[in-house]
Amino acid sequence: RSTGRLLIEVGAWTPDHGAKPRCNLPGMKRSRGQLPHRALEDLLECDLSAFSDGIELQRCESTVEVKESTKYGGGLTTKYLRTVHYAVLSSSFSAPHLPCTSVSLQRLAERQTERIDGGVARQASKEAGDWMLEDAIRQQNIFAHSHGGIGSKVLLFAWLSQTEFEYLRDSPSGREFLHDWID
Repeated sequence: RSTGRLLIEVGAWTPDHGAKPRCNLPGMKRSRGQLPHRALEDLLECDLSAFSDGIELQRCESTVEVKESTKYGGGLTTKYLRTVHYAVLSSSFSAPHLPCTSVSLQRLAERQTERIDGGVARQASKEAGDWMLEDAIRQQNIFAHSHGGIGSKVLLFAWLSQTEFEYLRDSPSGREFLHDWID
């Protein structure tokens, strides 16, 4: 995006289980024998269909990794094929009108207050940088997209900076915040 923000899948909602947080770049596992370009087509037709008309592919990188299985003991190796496609949204692309929401500061503050301990509520200790990141993330809308019919899974997305994405994905405080933000 021209703002430098990334489209991040911050959760998914299903009628049976409600909202579940996750923090991933959009993607999917390829089926056995599925070619990378076909997997990309499937991703664009389904999970990213609201954006597919504006996506401009830049490049792709493929890697092959062979690992010994820790689950099944020695001797069994697994080959992992990974293809990463890099893309941007066209500057002429009009953002789709998707249902969106933002989370109130009061609600998040209530959720982030830890359990009552000895009759006194105490706020989780965080560094100043974490609070600043969380404040920036809080200002982002969460929008919903589903390619299925009634009762199908709804993916939850937000436009985040690289730093915000890494905070939510990689730090314990970020994962806790994501859970409170999405749940």
